[in-house]
Amino acid sequence: MLMSKNFKHSQEALRKEPDQIQSRSSKLIDMHLDGLMESETYHLKLEEYKKRQREITAEMKAHVNADETCLITAKKLLDLAKRPKEIFISSKLPEKQQLLNFVFSNLKLDGKKLLVTLREPFLTLCAMSYQPANLRKKDSNLRPTD
Repeated sequence: MLMSKNFKHSQEALRKEPDQIQSRSSKLIDMHLDGLMESETYHLKLEEYKKRQREITAEMKAHVNADETCLITAKKLLDLAKRPKEIFISSKLPEKQQLLNFVFSNLKLDGKKLLVTLREPFLTLCAMSYQPANLRKKDSNLRPTD
């Protein structure tokens, strides 16, 4: 699955921030040692930097967990997309209900006809299944197809 731009940007910012905090902490220590800062101000600011470092560590751990969760979800989704009938038939009633709710939204019965709306990404997968096998069209670069 593709990561969103916001997620990537957030990860990059989290990687850079510890270096900035370390640099600021170092300058803070130098200012305190040079007598340019009161001890109370120094300790308050230093504790603020340490707190932010702990927050960054927790956020980075959350990002790693989100990455792992995303991969597990993608794997389960692809497995479901490959073998929906087999998985559905082999499941117990509560799992069948979960699967139906996961794949479909707005299940309705119109007489004997079942009306369904697929949820994303199944809607996109279904739409892609109707695309021609060879989507390559002629353009200005007429290389042979592989």
